[in-house]
Amino acid sequence: MLDYLYTHDYSDAQSPPNSNGNDHGNSQPSNGLLLNTKLYIAGEVYDIPTLKDLAAKKYENMASKDWDLTTFLSSLDYIYQHTREEDRLLKKAAINATAGHIDELLLSEIFWALCKKYGEIGFDALKVAHHGPSPKLVNDLCMTCKSCGSPSFEIFPWGEGNKKKGPPMYACSKNCWFS
Repeated sequence: MLDYLYTHDYSDAQSPPNSNGNDHGNSQPSNGLLLNTKLYIAGEVYDIPTLKDLAAKKYENMASKDWDLTTFLSSLDYIYQHTREEDRLLKKAAINATAGHIDELLLSEIFWALCKKYGEIGFDALKVAHHGPSPKLVNDLCMTCKSCGSPSFEIFPWGEGNKKKGPPMYACSKNCWFS
């Protein structure tokens, strides 16, 4: 984070433990996805929105170029454990990466366990698995639920391609339905 404060950038390249073998007590090796996740959360804690934006962009770039199932699942767990439910920026980047690798993820017991642990992951993954990482669905949760105030998204119960059968309906991320 200090690098960012001085230069408005940081390196997220994977790095080995210190030359003396000390990894500062971390049980996991350092990796870029987890580093970007932690810096995103630091940006939230210290109210540095530009750090959050940069960390989310670097996360999305790294997740698309250097895919590794184990690393991704570790970062996904960390994201959903340490970010507020309404904080969607990094979650959007992670879920967009999920869409590109959904077949591999569905074979992972760890992914299923994360979906059970954080129902929001399953809900978000289901949206992108069905519709793909479309900007309309993932980037712009376009309304707020009238019942609970949670973000919602537009759905068409009669099929996306046939919008002429009726007005759009909206579903809340907490399963409240309204039109």
